[in-house]
Amino acid sequence: MGTQVSVYNGQEGWTTMGGQTKMMATAEVEDMVRSQERHLIFLMQSSDEPTFKVAYRGTEELGAKESIRLDFLTATGNQFKLYLDPETFRPSGMRYMAETQAGPAEIVETILTFTDAGGMKLPAKLHREGGPMTFDIEYTKTVVNASINEVDFQKPDTL
Repeated sequence: MGTQVSVYNGQEGWTTMGGQTKMMATAEVEDMVRSQERHLIFLMQSSDEPTFKVAYRGTEELGAKESIRLDFLTATGNQFKLYLDPETFRPSGMRYMAETQAGPAEIVETILTFTDAGGMKLPAKLHREGGPMTFDIEYTKTVVNASINEVDFQKPDTL
């Protein structure tokens, strides 16, 4: 697929891929913000915030495996379910609403495997279903604390 850089600067967003850059539609920007709130690092950083709500909901099947279910509600109203493996307590997946090419749909992400990266266990293979689409994601290389080319994150003058 190649390299894709998506940038949100707090007000607007744009995506660069294959040498072409385009502004994100309002729905894409809103989806990007919700996606950032579902990120595991954000969850850990925000868990003590009084506006951040988490509820234990028992166990539920996800990807043909019984998992611990936690429901989240962020300060912006973002709602989603995080599932944990009951043996390792590692994340096993998520359920959330998002915009797809076919319109709004529930997305079900299942983490299939983990890899070691920089002393951490990170998802390596995921299965994602949403609307009419089903696909698998495999991270072949994860670099922790990599150098970043700041030019990649600057808004082009042509937009």
